[in-house]
Amino acid sequence: MENEHHTKDNVIIITPTITTLNASDAASFKAKVLDLVEKKEKLFVVIDMRNLNRIDSSGLGSFLTVLGHLNTRGGGLKLSCMNRPVRTMFELVSMHKIFDIFTTTEDAVSDFNNKK
Repeated sequence: MENEHHTKDNVIIITPTITTLNASDAASFKAKVLDLVEKKEKLFVVIDMRNLNRIDSSGLGSFLTVLGHLNTRGGGLKLSCMNRPVRTMFELVSMHKIFDIFTTTEDAVSDFNNKK
């Protein structure tokens, strides 16, 4: 499983290329995101979720792990471009109250830059 990524305004933007983030992919996704963050030494990350159509509890847990890791290092994680089924999963477990969720990736990056 690969993720596309680039940096804009000192923020890493990660776009998972998979359509489903579940138990079979969550550990690999989490490891690759954390590895990318460590290699780039950037603390601010936006995950562009435009390709994700489904997510399960393992996938949700991977986002929590990444968020916790970034928060302990003084960074942050924002999510963008979430479709309705994925947003519904976040709402069912009240994770929409934990994460900053934006309609566009540009809005998420701007929010980081406004708070620096």
